[in-house]
Amino acid sequence: MAGRTNARHMFKQLIQHYRQSVSIKEASRRQGLSRNTVRRYYRQLQQSNADLHELPQREEPQLQAWFNPPVEADVDRDRYQDLVARAPGILGQLGQTGVTKLVLWEEYQAETPSGCSYSRFCHWLGVLGAPRRASMVQQVPAGEALFIDFADRTIGIIDPQTGRVQ
Repeated sequence: MAGRTNARHMFKQLIQHYRQSVSIKEASRRQGLSRNTVRRYYRQLQQSNADLHELPQREEPQLQAWFNPPVEADVDRDRYQDLVARAPGILGQLGQTGVTKLVLWEEYQAETPSGCSYSRFCHWLGVLGAPRRASMVQQVPAGEALFIDFADRTIGIIDPQTGRVQ
């Protein structure tokens, strides 16, 4: 597409725009990036001690790593260790009828108010070995079949003739 930045040369062109004092808005338009992204990259160039004549000589993967350094995961070790200690009991309860991750997390929060959030709780349960259920896509024309999901306890069906619950 004409006028569209090739991703391989994006960082080199961005450095060139910065050296030429091209405005953030104009660089954003030329590069096809959001203004906030260009602003962040410009700020990074401004605050760095890197040589702006040497930087474009680097290969694209090196530039990618320079502009987007890896962020270390912020793992609260105490919360994680506490959850690891509780994991066997939690995972054992997970297979029981009526027990969900939400119910287990609410119990965990009641015992440990400063514990991790629900999304982090689910993430670590998955890492620590929560069972994964198999799924399958079934392609059925509309109206041809009826699928009923008994996700929890089943309900009784009353026979109108006898009044007996099945």
